[in-house]
Amino acid sequence: MRDLLRRLLLDHIDELQVDDICSFVYIPQQRDLDARSYLRFASREIDACMSAERPDESLLHRINCITHLKRALMAEVDEFLCCLGLDTAISRRNLGTDKKLGILQRIGLLSSRTVARFVSVRNRVEHEYAKPEFSPPELEVYADLITAIVATLRVTAREFPDHVYLKVADDDWELDYHHEEARAALSRWQDSSYVDCPGGYVTVAGCGVDDYDNLLFALRALFALKHFDVENPCSRENFVADLAEG
Repeated sequence: MRDLLRRLLLDHIDELQVDDICSFVYIPQQRDLDARSYLRFASREIDACMSAERPDESLLHRINCITHLKRALMAEVDEFLCCLGLDTAISRRNLGTDKKLGILQRIGLLSSRTVARFVSVRNRVEHEYAKPEFSPPELEVYADLITAIVATLRVTAREFPDHVYLKVADDDWELDYHHEEARAALSRWQDSSYVDCPGGYVTVAGCGVDDYDNLLFALRALFALKHFDVENPCSRENFVADLAEG
């Protein structure tokens, strides 16, 4: 599916028209604590770290802050992946933090070396019992970054497209994603005048969680199409880059 979809969108970019985009309504999971809870905890630890008088106090608050920031990040990542219906597959594959963040990167939502460094330092603190390398001002920067990521994922989860209707040259296409089943499909409109059946969309290619690479590319294409503007040169350039890298 990936090669077919990439060729369809990139080889005909000058003839590509996004007719309509639909998004599903996602209701967040009910949890005792969510990402914003941990962000508040992290903020309190930063304040306490700034006012700490002894080195051991500062160290304690820095460790606690890193732990809360990581929990905030992963709580929202898990919520977003659940929104896409990927939580069961991820649990079955026993994917860890790096792999989950990698999914967001492959979809086109996250690409940050800064986040990778933060996770690496947190892992050293958690698993190697190392002292955190970050100063209080650096922790404030990471707190701002993770707060922005949490906010972005929260909004994106509520607006992620599940149906995109396209016109490519003279043909009508539909790219849709069924989050309940974690399955994507690319369909083409078949006019009833050509076949002995009513007109409608006929599936040309499809994929599910058993076809992981193609599924993530389909999600990447959906996200890219949501922001595609054929009249905007920057939008076209970003669109081509997004689909070429996926």
